[in-house]
Amino acid sequence: MKQDTTIVIHLFGLSGRDSLSFDQFQIFYGNLQKELIEIEFQEFSRGKEEISAVDFARLVLRYSIVQKNDQSPYLQRVFERSPIGEKGVTLAQFEQFSMFLNNLEEFTKAVKLYTAAELPVSRAEFIRAVKCSTGFELDPFVVEILYRIFDANDDDRLSYSEFIAIMNDRLHRGFKSHTKANLVGWELFRDCVTNELSLV
Repeated sequence: MKQDTTIVIHLFGLSGRDSLSFDQFQIFYGNLQKELIEIEFQEFSRGKEEISAVDFARLVLRYSIVQKNDQSPYLQRVFERSPIGEKGVTLAQFEQFSMFLNNLEEFTKAVKLYTAAELPVSRAEFIRAVKCSTGFELDPFVVEILYRIFDANDDDRLSYSEFIAIMNDRLHRGFKSHTKANLVGWELFRDCVTNELSLV
């Protein structure tokens, strides 16, 4: 006999015949998402109110096409570019960033002209593009860390193809790319970037 899960019982009752309105489901989904974000954040905060820029980078790269063994260059950049004693990222800022990722497709469309022309985008323009395309505001400090992660040459140029590919995979918790079991390492990254650029 099939055993209903706790979540099924919560949503549809013991009989499995109860129903939810769209608004009720939206509230449930929003609360669930916030709890998952908080659990993820607390894993790195260890009871503190902030996480370091490097730990934020670890969270950004988690569940992405960048394998754990290949994350060192990204993390090293953040470490080297982060001043000693710098403030950390709060739960509210991390939640804000996670909400932005839910609307990554709209942001991708907003920056397609920049990526096509290979034009650099300032941090202020990045924040403006996020606001215009998704309605969410990203804290300037969070954007600063994103530039530390994805500006490989420290020339104020964010690699958007790489950023969008990695963020899109993180949004899907790694499921999007890892279903392609025949691709590994650089081939996996190249395939994902190619797919994301085709959407731009």
